[in-house]
Amino acid sequence: MKVYGLWYGGSSYAVPAIGDLEEFVSQRAAETVLWERFHDGGTNLKTYFVSRENESATYPAVSPDCEMHVFTYDPRGHQDPHPSYILKFGPKGGISRETY
Repeated sequence: MKVYGLWYGGSSYAVPAIGDLEEFVSQRAAETVLWERFHDGGTNLKTYFVSRENESATYPAVSPDCEMHVFTYDPRGHQDPHPSYILKFGPKGGISRETY
């Protein structure tokens, strides 16, 4: 199932805007992106943005408080979109899914 995500890199990054919305083929793909950006700066990933041109990028200084707000619907056009759930790192370093 396709999902949309807004990624926040932690205290070194600004809060994402709807223009930073990314599209993923599944929840697992969103989890992989979150994991890769934290552990190796996302150097092996291509970012697929919805509202702007796709790019290959690195993500330096990502902190353990990084998270991804995941939407099971396309949040563009909604006045006050709320994520379906939030992916973040748990106390043991794994990815946890928190219902919003």
